[in-house]
Amino acid sequence: MSSDLGLVVFDAIEAFHAAASPFLLEKEAEYGLMLGLICTYLNNPPTVLPFMALTYEDGEPSFAALYTGVCVILTRGRTSDIEALVETLESRGIAVNGVVGPQTEVDSFSKQWCSRKGCMVKSITNQRIYEVREVIPAVNVHGSWRVARTSDFDLVLAWMEEFHREAVPDQPYSLDALRNSLALRIGIGTMFLWEQDAHPVAMAGISRPTPRTYTVNAVYTPPEHRRNGYATVLVAAISEFALSLGKEAAVLYTDLSNPTSNSIYTKIGYKPVCDSENRWFRYQEP
Repeated sequence: MSSDLGLVVFDAIEAFHAAASPFLLEKEAEYGLMLGLICTYLNNPPTVLPFMALTYEDGEPSFAALYTGVCVILTRGRTSDIEALVETLESRGIAVNGVVGPQTEVDSFSKQWCSRKGCMVKSITNQRIYEVREVIPAVNVHGSWRVARTSDFDLVLAWMEEFHREAVPDQPYSLDALRNSLALRIGIGTMFLWEQDAHPVAMAGISRPTPRTYTVNAVYTPPEHRRNGYATVLVAAISEFALSLGKEAAVLYTDLSNPTSNSIYTKIGYKPVCDSENRWFRYQEP
């Protein structure tokens, strides 16, 4: 553990989890992305140690940042926190692909980072975080849901690639890492399919468990099966399943530019928590 400009950088996941968790749990749904990743890393350590940092005010954590190599994840914080984070990342030679978090903090980070590194904002995604504590069942959709099996691996992998291309086209990912992640998720039973006449027509998963929540993600329906309500009924089913495991809420992110997805989730009981912004950077070729 080291301190740069008031920013405390951690070199052990367990230490960061112990220090950051009480702060992150105060806004568990809003900070669930960071908290869920850290909780997951406790049981499945990543091959590369992520960048993990906190700042303190009156002896208590007041800002947290996590960078796993995909994008910098931020909590709410002060301008000085963002300045210290940008300075520290640059001084350590860490390459940053993008940033996600509250709009004010993301905007501040982007301006400072791009000014220092000479990069540009490639894309901006305005998101909304929702949570559900009591699911309203979706009705009048033919079919049933089930856990994805090993025999579904190739199909789900293809759908995961399509999901990335459609939902997060600027997010870098490794096909090998995607394969490994999917194998783990199928192995522990956290990927699900909606079937119609024994034929899979949509997928969704739950991941990143925190003490009181699960995140619903990777919601995808192939184009030929859309506008039939499959994703809605599947998300309702697995959200109810997540609650049955003892969680208080299921959480998900939506893209605010997609009014369809936002409307279908509210119909099954999801309520908005806060907005979030995701920015990706473009660097000049050397």
